[in-house]
Amino acid sequence: ISSLVGAYERGELSLVYPVARGTAPLIVTIAAATLLDDIPSAGGIAAILLVVIGILWLARGTNTNGLGWALVTAVTIASYTLIDGASVRTLDTAVGYTGAVFIGNALLLTPTVLVRRGFASIRQILIVEGGRNLLGGAASAAAYVLVLAAARLAPLGLVSAFRETSVVIGALAGWLVLSEPDGLRRLRGASLVAVGLGVLVFIG
Repeated sequence: ISSLVGAYERGELSLVYPVARGTAPLIVTIAAATLLDDIPSAGGIAAILLVVIGILWLARGTNTNGLGWALVTAVTIASYTLIDGASVRTLDTAVGYTGAVFIGNALLLTPTVLVRRGFASIRQILIVEGGRNLLGGAASAAAYVLVLAAARLAPLGLVSAFRETSVVIGALAGWLVLSEPDGLRRLRGASLVAVGLGVLVFIG
């Protein structure tokens, strides 16, 4: 989180988000093949490369401030993807692993929030904004379970590539909402990602 915050403080959304998310699948593919003997098919590798190239295309021509932090974030994303994938395959339960992760996060983060922001912040989270936070937490948990379920069955590089395609939304939002330039470049990058997903679904 710290590396991502540092990247956002120094660079544009349209550079930081694509680089952080787009290079992670490539790192995951190489590391999973090396450490876990988890090798995608030729079609899968082609799909991963198309997705990665498309995502990185979104960052072409942008200010390179924050690039280093974005790459650190990519390594972090790849690391927890590998840990999650290896763990869920060992435990053979996506739901149980998700529960353990969420409970562990709560036990670790709650004291930090109390120390930094006091009990009033906990009351705000649980009571004042409880409904919205519960809905968001449930959606996050459901998405996490789906990713882990996929990681049990498919090569981690493919799962990571599919997961990171949300970067297209971030890049297009930078153009449409934040008025960042080069809309045509973003559309080209998004098109490459779409082709990569097509290859992933029908061939990979």
